Parts: sequence; C-alpha cells; structure tokens
Amino acid sequence: MPSPNALPAFRYPFLARARRLAASVMLPFFCLIAASATQAATIVVTTTSDELDATSADGTGVSLREAIRDANATPEDDTILLPAGTYRLT
Repeated sequence: MPSPNALPAFRYPFLARARRLAASVMLPFFCLIAASATQAATIVVTTTSDELDATSADGTGVSLREAIRDANATPEDDTILLPAGTYRLT
C-alpha cells in the first residue's frame, strides 16, 4: 500500500515535468563545478642548471626546462616563477 504522503504521478503530472526541468538546469551547473575543480599550478624554478629529470623532484631541483615541461603537460594556464639568475639552456 502506498504511503499516504506519496503524490500519485497521474494526478500531478507537472511534478514530473518540474523534476526533469530541475535536473536539466542543475546538471550543467554541477558539470561546471567539477570542471573548475582543477586549478592552474605555480611552478617555482629552484636551480639554474639545465637538467631534465623524469620528475621535477629528481636531481638538484626544478630547472627551467622541467618547469616548462610540467606546465605544458596540463591544459591549465600555469605560472612559472623564475628567480633572477643566468639560465643557460643547452
């Protein structure tokens, strides 16, 4: 036996339409929230030596070449912080 608080769909067809409309409006909103969850990174160059290790954590620090590689590996607009110094790329 159905609950006395349940609203039969045949008596209230506008409720089904309202639920579908709410779902169609809210779905793109939630997709935008999920898409914005990924954020751009700030990569700090920590060495002036020209190295390209498998990961930026290897070697003497994060080189300019590694920072550029890491920034290009993601679709976001990453920022590379480059301290003053002479960077010789070979």
